[in-house]
Amino acid sequence: MLKQGVINLNAPFFHTMKCLTLAPVQTCRDYIEGKRVRYFNPLHYAFWIMTASLFVATMMDVNLSDPSTPLSQVNQDKAFGKLQMLIHNGVVYLGLFTALLHAWMARLFFPKSVYSTIEYLVLFLYLSGHLSLLSLTCLLLGIHAQSMPFTAVIYLVVYSSVLTLIQPGPKKAWDWFKSVVSVIIAFALLIIATGLIGGVWAILMDK
Repeated sequence: MLKQGVINLNAPFFHTMKCLTLAPVQTCRDYIEGKRVRYFNPLHYAFWIMTASLFVATMMDVNLSDPSTPLSQVNQDKAFGKLQMLIHNGVVYLGLFTALLHAWMARLFFPKSVYSTIEYLVLFLYLSGHLSLLSLTCLLLGIHAQSMPFTAVIYLVVYSSVLTLIQPGPKKAWDWFKSVVSVIIAFALLIIATGLIGGVWAILMDK
């Protein structure tokens, strides 16, 4: 069982990574249309890359919620410090929730599309996981905080471009506009949700 799991990680995972880098639209379309044998599951793909980011950030004392404040200054408990750091940086998994928000917005802005909300979720899980590689790279290079504005622009461009290009038929300027707006609204909802969660977390930590 363990051997099979390692093989699955080393073959479909890296094949999916390569295909998402070179041909993201076709890769997502293939998986949605049932051509899945050579591809890694989109939820697992996103989860494992986000988990890698979580551990790298924690080991490097990077606070994913507030890069200006080192993680070690947030948690002072010596006995459970590392565990608290991991929990604190668990905000990285909001990327999974982000994919769901984008799927809902895509379905809302493209109501006549051939794709369902679940199929859009596949698309954005792949994109969310793959773009987390960019964040992971920035973490390893020690430029996470400085690269955040650039990363945000990359997310907007990639998400809106793939959402537009995966639609069947000729692409119109209106389609590009709807894609950009849907992505911006999804990110805005994420910021609101993150703020609410952060507020609740701060209250719980003060008790």
